[in-house]
Amino acid sequence: MKHTLIQLTKYLDELTQIEKELALLPEGSLTKKIQSYYHIINRKQFCITKNVSLIRLLARKKYLLLRHSQLTKNLSASSPDELDLRTAQQLIASLSKSYHDLPLDYFYHPDVPAWLAKPPRKNTLYRENEKYIYNDTAFRTMSERQIAEILHKNNLLYQYDCTFDMGIAHISPDFVVKNPFTNATCLLEFFGAFHKSTYGEAMNDKLDNYAKVGYTAGDNLITLFEYHLRDPQRIQDILEATIL
Repeated sequence: MKHTLIQLTKYLDELTQIEKELALLPEGSLTKKIQSYYHIINRKQFCITKNVSLIRLLARKKYLLLRHSQLTKNLSASSPDELDLRTAQQLIASLSKSYHDLPLDYFYHPDVPAWLAKPPRKNTLYRENEKYIYNDTAFRTMSERQIAEILHKNNLLYQYDCTFDMGIAHISPDFVVKNPFTNATCLLEFFGAFHKSTYGEAMNDKLDNYAKVGYTAGDNLITLFEYHLRDPQRIQDILEATIL
């Protein structure tokens, strides 16, 4: 089976990142007996129930090994029917019972907790218009709320309506989106106010600012329009090509 250049590059890049991370993780594996967790090294077992940091590292390691196997299999697949298309959450659900009671974030990339703990500065413009609620976040439009729901269903983390001073340009994306399992990050901008006469010019100015600081559509910038929301599968395809 011939992969597209984009697919091939994506697989190989992720494999490289996984191998680098695995080299830094502790040896051995994790098991659970009754309510206690044990670290297995060379057939010896050490109780680590109170060592949450080590449990996280071993859980992450188990996921990475399975993901590495999945990617390697997909690279050698001879037909689309042989592709393993399970999501990260489906892979984690397939692990042994020792891992089933662990929170999902134990399998996240180690840089994700710091990202969550230090959200960027919120954009203070138009705050009074935020009235569409999803997961305790208020959105300005129903369309943005729908996008947030799609991101959440794909286990993607996001920061909504933040502002960044990048030196040569100031940017305020609708969403900063992060894949918590790979740590990949992209911006997502929704353009939906074309009823305004100056909106097209404002959109182009915004895209120019993104380009100045290294964000380009189709690469690390997702641009969505109203017609995408009428066909959610198109959004799904874009997410899979960009960040999933």
